[in-house]
Amino acid sequence: MEPYFSIGQIQLPTKWIFIGFSFMAAYIAMKFRLKNRNLNEKLLIDSPFNVVLIAWIVWKLSYILFHPVYAFTNPLGILYFNGGQRGIVLALIVGGIYLYYQSKKHRMSLTLYIDLLLTGFIAGSIIFYTYQDQHSNMFHAGQIGLALFLLVTIYISIKKLGDWQRLSTIILIYSLGQFFLQYFTNHLTVFLTFTFGQVIFFFIIILTLVFKRKGGETDR
Repeated sequence: MEPYFSIGQIQLPTKWIFIGFSFMAAYIAMKFRLKNRNLNEKLLIDSPFNVVLIAWIVWKLSYILFHPVYAFTNPLGILYFNGGQRGIVLALIVGGIYLYYQSKKHRMSLTLYIDLLLTGFIAGSIIFYTYQDQHSNMFHAGQIGLALFLLVTIYISIKKLGDWQRLSTIILIYSLGQFFLQYFTNHLTVFLTFTFGQVIFFFIIILTLVFKRKGGETDR
């Protein structure tokens, strides 16, 4: 049963509270990443948060696209269901398009946004999986260890914001780690012996290797 946290007569799922703290950790990490840099902090931080929000909305509303009959016969079901794995793929595509559009609109290197988004995501995942690790699951413990290692690596080794050569290495390590950690889940396989998560991260690894030699602008 989902644990709840009581504030007077108000009961909130504990998971929601940790998600809130995860967003706070992500914001602090991105803010610190931009410290002492001559860049528009608000603009650069808002875009990654908008990507997450847009991706979540697309994921939820994709239920209408993939299950139109159920969605229109039971509209309230949209609150409880989502687009599943296909919705995740669609959300990633839409989020990527939005981030690319923002980089062109504001004449900022796309790697700047990727740097901040990855930094915030990794920092937030540490808090989120700390809550999930209450069952001493190897998957969640591995997530925390991987995130801590990469967060420290980002701040130590990547001096320039948006340094694609080093940033792409971080993405590869993270994706390979996620691919391996999927073996500690009970997710169903969707292709040969691989789970949906492993398939997604496999494509991320391939794309990162393809574009690894293509850098973007760094600090200004």
